[in-house]
Amino acid sequence: MPAGATIVQAGVEYAQNAGTDNGSVYVDTFSIAKVTNTPLSAYDQWLADNGLTGKTFDAVGARYAFGASRPQVGGVASTPSLSGTTLSYSFDQRTDSTLAVTAQYSTDLVNWADLPAGFLANTTGAAAGFQRKLLSVSVGSGGVPTPKSFIRLKVIRTP
Repeated sequence: MPAGATIVQAGVEYAQNAGTDNGSVYVDTFSIAKVTNTPLSAYDQWLADNGLTGKTFDAVGARYAFGASRPQVGGVASTPSLSGTTLSYSFDQRTDSTLAVTAQYSTDLVNWADLPAGFLANTTGAAAGFQRKLLSVSVGSGGVPTPKSFIRLKVIRTP
């Protein structure tokens, strides 16, 4: 069966003829397998291409979303930078409408809160199939609180 094909309906039903022809079995009704060739989603195709079919998004989501096990910029691991009171973090995210990336902050690494969408902007320069993102947060005033703050990216996929 081709990749992405699914069997929609299959089966054969048998009914015994009641008492005629020495109890012979006849096929009274039947249905024939109908195969539809459903295209794979970009994520499922990526799983297949990378030998990861059957893996959960929790296990391989970062590799799919960022093209590596952690965010990167142009194939190099992304690192945050601080200029004055502004924390900046650029990363490339796979272009896929089923992915949602949210920036979050915490002061204790236990309780996390979403940063408003305005803190994460699209920029240019990413390779084909990716969108470069810039997280820019003012530490202290109107951004994340001080003296200690932590930022993470939450990635979810909606099939």
